[in-house]
Amino acid sequence: MWGGLVAMGRDYSVSWDVASSGGGSSSGGSFAVWDVVGQPDGGGASGGTFAVTAGQMSQPGLAGFSTRIASGGRRLFYNGSGFDKSSSQADSSVADSFDDLAIASDKTALVSGASALANVSSYVQGITGIMVDVEALPDSVTEADFEIRRGNSSDISSWTSGVAPAVSLRRGAGADGSDRVTLTWPNATFRNCWVEVRMKATPQTGLALDDVFYFGNALADTGNSASDYRVTAADVLGLRVALKLGTVPITSRFDLNRDKLINTTDVLWARLYSGRPGLVNIQP
Repeated sequence: MWGGLVAMGRDYSVSWDVASSGGGSSSGGSFAVWDVVGQPDGGGASGGTFAVTAGQMSQPGLAGFSTRIASGGRRLFYNGSGFDKSSSQADSSVADSFDDLAIASDKTALVSGASALANVSSYVQGITGIMVDVEALPDSVTEADFEIRRGNSSDISSWTSGVAPAVSLRRGAGADGSDRVTLTWPNATFRNCWVEVRMKATPQTGLALDDVFYFGNALADTGNSASDYRVTAADVLGLRVALKLGTVPITSRFDLNRDKLINTTDVLWARLYSGRPGLVNIQP
């Protein structure tokens, strides 16, 4: 069985499996290339734009096809921060990439069976932006293709519905030419809580199963403790020491408002939230 795919001008790796009773090899043979509406396009193994990889990818619209989330394709970004020019609007094209500059490169999504670790941000505006990179997304998606829940309890079943996101799509802007779906919320929508994102298996997403993941926000916590997400005097002290630093990268744990600086504003945020209940730990 073989499959090849080029969708909307984006290149995807091509792979095929040879049945144990059949002949052939991964270095020989030929294949067709199809677009998202099932029409054959030109292409060949010697063209230099396709890579043979392990596994198999079937055709959209045919039996067995399943869209998938790109590797590392669940991302948190600081929408409205200094890293994306303080713009609350989602990017609309591949060339318009300010949101991409605000991706929290040190944060990864929490998925089922994993333990919370690098899934929590301290951004004082809360969780304002999430990106999902999808390989061969068959159609445009809307808020109806997502279900959002929020909570700050280890009992995830007790969480409540969250605010629906504004959804935008940039074809080819994701990892390895995948399609980047961007979810955004106004500042302060999700503070000191976990957000569960469920990208539903619909004809628009092309997913075989719902994809569920989590990000958390522990407002003003500098990450000084590995055992809790509470803001304490130790956080305030750490910020005072860090005031000596100049411009800092997006991964700085002391830049609480993500303006690329550590200044008295960050110290004031930590003072304001010092001693308040923090984010609980979860394990979905």
